[in-house]
Amino acid sequence: MSEPKDTETAASKFDDKLQKLIKRARKQHGMLWPSVVSKLELARADVRSMIKVYESGPK
Repeated sequence: MSEPKDTETAASKFDDKLQKLIKRARKQHGMLWPSVVSKLELARADVRSMIKVYESGPK
């Protein structure tokens, strides 16, 4: 039953890396287009909401 912990850890790591990428892209204006940054932010919000739903489920 270690699969949920592994999934949670992987999702958290992905969220952290995505947040760092977004911060770096905002600092370096030429790195990514604003529309790409906004889509990354939406993806991060989706990941965070999935993590919350997963954590609130039965244990």
